[in-house]
Amino acid sequence: LAFHGGSAPDDLQERASCEGLVAGLMARQRLDGSFAASFGSPLPDEDVNLLRPAQAIASLVEAHRVGLGGGGALSAAWRGLCYSSSLYPTLGEVERGFCAHWQVQAAKLVFDMRSCLPTTDCDAASSLIPGHIRRLYPDLAQGTLKGLVPAMYDQ
Repeated sequence: LAFHGGSAPDDLQERASCEGLVAGLMARQRLDGSFAASFGSPLPDEDVNLLRPAQAIASLVEAHRVGLGGGGALSAAWRGLCYSSSLYPTLGEVERGFCAHWQVQAAKLVFDMRSCLPTTDCDAASSLIPGHIRRLYPDLAQGTLKGLVPAMYDQ
């Protein structure tokens, strides 16, 4: 989608390829909402790393926004965010700082599209997501933002 200016490709072959990628992401989702991040044998940190799932969630929301995923992409993103939100507080400080920026982005994307969810999920998203984002901000400041200093941007 990034190559198409944030819209679905017009070319039928490219659109089919994008649909295949979305279907692949949804197929990697487990019943609990988590995502299998590896192909073949599981990665050692697969169940405690929320970076890759947050990227999957963001991708699924964007796919839904442009009409890909057959209507299931946003629901899959919501289930993934529910799982991530419940797992996040159990992570260590380093893991939280490492994935907080992607978690914020994924949560905001789902929040912005919540009106497209079924009513009960929309209501739940309206109450769960703001609290999840508030939980993320301290880790965002200590993780990603802590390493950003003005000298990094001096030309």
